[in-house]
Amino acid sequence: MIHLALVGRDISHSKSPDIYRSFLGDKLKYKLLDYKEPSDIPSLEKIFKNNSLNGLSITSPYKTHFLKEVIVENSLVKSLGVINCIGYKENTFVATNTDLLACHKIVERLFLQKPKSEVIILGDGSMTKILSYCLEALGRSYKIYSRKSNGALEKLSFNQNSQLIFINACSRSFCFRGSLHENTLFWDLNYNLDHHSKYWSEKVEYVDGMELLEKQAQFALEFWELS
Repeated sequence: MIHLALVGRDISHSKSPDIYRSFLGDKLKYKLLDYKEPSDIPSLEKIFKNNSLNGLSITSPYKTHFLKEVIVENSLVKSLGVINCIGYKENTFVATNTDLLACHKIVERLFLQKPKSEVIILGDGSMTKILSYCLEALGRSYKIYSRKSNGALEKLSFNQNSQLIFINACSRSFCFRGSLHENTLFWDLNYNLDHHSKYWSEKVEYVDGMELLEKQAQFALEFWELS
């Protein structure tokens, strides 16, 4: 059996077990390790030992929690200071960020669809930081809107721009009901988010976050040498 787990908060909705099972089938045993507070989280040594893990994924809000317990060999991931994938190799815990790798692939594809588009990102968390790097690496400009800088985001209007890739990097509880041009491509980093998908899929081209999860999983399996 292959033993994997996910550390996060309020993750009962997670599709990670299903995604990894689609790649590994019946060989997989997957655990959701849900912790309300950082102080509740055991050390990596205990997590790996107690669950006989081959690999560990990390989701919000704990993507920086284990940084002091791991080695990050990729210089870019190290500079980002955010990890979501941890393995154990040669008596050492090693980490990377498959969000970065997956986002880069998807952003490349979106710009093939809409090569002249302006990019708007809602949110200022770790995923926005990752998206910023991907866009800069592709030489694309972008604008970030956050509650800290712009106040309430729920009803902002971007209807004037018909060449727009609109990216929601806010939490699942956020609900955007602003104005977008009908030619907008709305990429939601969240998956199966009904209050966005049902509303926006009838108005603009709506891209769900499931593809991001699938690509993250593929890169994680490569990192754990399980693919």
